Amino acid sequence: MHRHGRCRHARARCAVKEACKKTCEELAQSALDKARGQRASSGSSFIIDAQSLSYRFTLSHASNLASDARQAIFKLLTANMQPLYGASSAGWDPIGKEQELFDDASRFILVHRADSSFDDLAAFLMFRFDVEECSVNDELARFASIPPTQSPDGGQARQARQRPPDGCADEGDKCFRDNSDDESNKGIDMDADEDLEIEVAYLYEVQVSARHQRIGLGAKLVQALEDMAGEAGMAKVVLTVFLANKDAVSFYKRLKYKIDQISPSIVLGPKEAKQQGFDYHIMSKSLRMSLFVAKS
Repeated sequence: MHRHGRCRHARARCAVKEACKKTCEELAQSALDKARGQRASSGSSFIIDAQSLSYRFTLSHASNLASDARQAIFKLLTANMQPLYGASSAGWDPIGKEQELFDDASRFILVHRADSSFDDLAAFLMFRFDVEECSVNDELARFASIPPTQSPDGGQARQARQRPPDGCADEGDKCFRDNSDDESNKGIDMDADEDLEIEVAYLYEVQVSARHQRIGLGAKLVQALEDMAGEAGMAKVVLTVFLANKDAVSFYKRLKYKIDQISPSIVLGPKEAKQQGFDYHIMSKSLRMSLFVAKS
């Protein structure tokens, strides 16, 4: 029983570690295999049509982004999100946000018009492969793992996520420190009343420039992430969105995202969550259950 428990708490972390080893070229190919309205692919890029316009989607690790690309990304984020952050309990922290965006574990999908200069950033999505808490009431709880006593990133990622990230909306070991062999984790009973965790693609940002909105780019970006995350073995896509950003909440609901069981409004109840200053939802979409439906 104890040995099985240790295997179970290591499984989610092993899944994330394997996902982190996938190159951007491999992820782009998985999106190519599934994407709708896609015409061509080359390396880590592929072409998507949106309302008769052609856009190039390019995957990149944060560490591989050129300085001008970083500047364009942060400029778009600031234009779209600074007012929402400024009105939130978190406040606008440009230094902290820039550090979060360009962390080594972050990956980007950058969107440009296929027939224009790469200087014109139409949209971007930022995500990471990670482990996340999983409620015992979650539909995926039976796939979840019992976590080690220490979070994979020392708690930094979960602390950062307390500030809602989304607005619309060397590889492998950079993702997290694996503590599955720590002495403190020995003897975990899989039937104990423990927190659970599950492998996810955490969607931090979806940002579309004003010139390119209302043509479906945001939905195509999220769909590309879902395709890549599913092929990489992730169980769900998770994101955080401001309650005040009603357009974004509606957008994700149209894409069949639901308020997750670990969201403050579910854990505490809407009234208590509001009193404690939680002004965001955690939303998610199961990839594993949709895979089962597709195969049945």
